[in-house]
Amino acid sequence: MEKNVSPIKRRILEYCSSKELSKRKIYIKTGIANGTLDKATGLGEENITKFISAFPDINIEWLIMGEGKMLKTKTEYSLSEATELLLRLVKEKERECENLANEISRLKGSDIQCTDSIK
Repeated sequence: MEKNVSPIKRRILEYCSSKELSKRKIYIKTGIANGTLDKATGLGEENITKFISAFPDINIEWLIMGEGKMLKTKTEYSLSEATELLLRLVKEKERECENLANEISRLKGSDIQCTDSIK
């Protein structure tokens, strides 16, 4: 697996490998466009939601944040809870980006800013 692949995509592929699901089966079951899992870019919220809906046994916190076990135990998540987790991840990454931009700015002596995608 390439280093460039997003952590969420890496975990989706790990889940599918553990369930012995081919990418083709994933695309058919989820409605995600063919080839999406082969691209280095991340997955959009819509595709993550499709995956979660198609595979309800996956632990959403593990999928989004990499925390906990791969499969759900007793905790169940609704799609709104999944969306909240996605938003939490995005905000965390925005803070991380801002911190890195500040550090780069400090080191270069110039102003570098991250764009806010979610307010």
